[in-house]
Amino acid sequence: VSRWENNSAYPDITLLPGIAMFYGKSMDEIIGMDNIRREENLWNIHGEVNRLICAGDIPAAVTLIRDSLKMYPNESGLLMTLAETLAHMDDDESIHEAIKVEERVLADSNASMKARCTTTVNLIFLYMKAGMNEKAASTVKSLPHIWEAREMIIPETYEDDDYIEGLKNAVIKALVYL
Repeated sequence: VSRWENNSAYPDITLLPGIAMFYGKSMDEIIGMDNIRREENLWNIHGEVNRLICAGDIPAAVTLIRDSLKMYPNESGLLMTLAETLAHMDDDESIHEAIKVEERVLADSNASMKARCTTTVNLIFLYMKAGMNEKAASTVKSLPHIWEAREMIIPETYEDDDYIEGLKNAVIKALVYL
């Protein structure tokens, strides 16, 4: 067991059923197949949602996402996709639901930084679409300033010779974004 814990050896495959039973886990959980299947399933769901949106069948895409959220209720990627898809529907009820969904993603402490940043920006536009301009303005103020942007920090990681060129490219990218 010590060698297993130190990653210098793995259990014999014949021991896995006993280990799984002892810990009250499935064999799939023990060997990591649950995560692989979950990621594959989510990938397929997002692909089908994208296909439905491209075909113009927004209601079917929303239904698929809602059904998928029954299996993965706190999956930030699905929640973000639901909000984005609802925003395509362009009616007040859907926009307000999209806002609630985006706010739910932001309230989830497990959401990745990338998901939180993307959600915040999308939420600003949803607030504006809903006529909630003060809320949009206050949310904009919560975003980091330009000096904390990736494009401004990347040149700091270059060696001295590359620093000037890296900084120049970062500033150009930042200006293009602005």
